[in-house]
Amino acid sequence: MELVTIGLLLIIAGWAVQLSHDRRGRKDFSIVFLALYVVGCEMLAIDAVMNNALVNGILNLLCAILPALILTGMLKTGGRKS
Repeated sequence: MELVTIGLLLIIAGWAVQLSHDRRGRKDFSIVFLALYVVGCEMLAIDAVMNNALVNGILNLLCAILPALILTGMLKTGGRKS
């Protein structure tokens, strides 16, 4: 299976987790969603760089870094809102 396919499947799985999280009445980000999303975006970035699509790789890496910062903050506070 290609990295891009795995990355997209991880992102889809993350959104499914977040949807389930929201349906239970939670309006914050799910830690699992953020983790799956970050790893999925990293896979897309790696695939893009391997295929000489540097701009796409950089953009996908940014899409991984920004939620990774949110995830880091959540983990530092034990998943609570600050």
